[in-house]
Amino acid sequence: MEGHWRLPAIAAGLPEAVEKGLEAVAPQELAKAVRSEVTLGPSKVYEHTLALTVSVPDAVMKIYQEVKDLKDVNPWYEYFIYVAERYFFRPVVDDTAEPWRWYDFLESNPFDKGCMDLRPIENATLTLADLMKAMEIDPYLLRGLQYQDIHIEASVFDYFLDKLTDIDPYVAALMVELSRRSGFDQNLWIDPVSELYRQAAHADEVIPLIYAVLNRKWSVTA
Repeated sequence: MEGHWRLPAIAAGLPEAVEKGLEAVAPQELAKAVRSEVTLGPSKVYEHTLALTVSVPDAVMKIYQEVKDLKDVNPWYEYFIYVAERYFFRPVVDDTAEPWRWYDFLESNPFDKGCMDLRPIENATLTLADLMKAMEIDPYLLRGLQYQDIHIEASVFDYFLDKLTDIDPYVAALMVELSRRSGFDQNLWIDPVSELYRQAAHADEVIPLIYAVLNRKWSVTA
């Protein structure tokens, strides 16, 4: 399986694809960049590492332990380390900080701080109208909820299930991630996402959405 379609195959744990993926980001391969002999470009290292965190996170951690101090050696190490650290060392909300309100957040130019607010959210139960307000401004604002202890009504996820073909796969992956914390039945994502995968003309149409469905502990990275 070639090109971008190799990435979902890696994420799904297909042995041959995983083996090739691990070979491509092995420390000895990343080191070759210094001599301009590397197999993958830096962005491809990012993509392969991201797919590998879905199916074989332990293997990614093993490589990370070997290269974690080599970030400044070349961009290939840097991209691998970036993905690994975002996966294994996720931000934590500071429960002692002053709470924030969802609508205040939407009006506060949150992109200036990367759409993240690690203070606790005050209104921990959100409705479809609350999320649609963010979608109207910019769907990526939903990242502000990624690490929060929140509850979102099940009807919200039913709505997005029906709209999967119209939603950016990154945003859809965020919705899958948020649905886990609200007790939404994760099995309900499987058939619609599988159908989307079968109909996709390019793997980018389902990445990283399919990652979030394949691994229920997987978290979207920036």
